[in-house]
Formats: sequence, C-alpha cells, structure tokens
Amino acid sequence: FQYIRNQDVLEVRFRQGGEIFYWKGHHRCLKKLFQAWKVPPFLRDQIPLIYVNGILKQVVGYACEYEENPHSSQFQVSYLT
Repeated sequence: FQYIRNQDVLEVRFRQGGEIFYWKGHHRCLKKLFQAWKVPPFLRDQIPLIYVNGILKQVVGYACEYEENPHSSQFQVSYLT
C-alpha cells in the first residue's frame, strides 16, 4: 500500500452519474459495476466514493482501484464501529 501524501486532495463524494472506475485492468462505468454487483438502484446514491486528486479510487464496501494501474495509489477505507 502507498500512503496519501500531504499535497494529495482526498474527497468523499456520492454518485452523480457517469463515474468511471479503473477495476481489474479496465476502465468501467460505475453504473455497470453496480449492476454486476447486484447493488439495488435505491442504494447506489448512498455509497461513498473516495477520490484522490480527482480520480475515483474506492467504492466503499465494494472495491478499490485495481492494483495493476501504474498510476494507482493503493489504499483501503474501512468503517470504524
């Protein structure tokens, strides 16, 4: 894992539509991934999306950006209870 640097911009956003996610070696539409993961449509807008420097890096609870991306900063967010 690599760490987020001080100059990196970390954002938590929610789905707006049109998001692209680099996963398993390919750029994929988040909508299609949600369908493949069988996420009910009414929940999709409630799932946090983690961006680093404007790039979608994690769909919390579902996937992190695939590690073979040479431009990837790997990290994982977990909920603390």
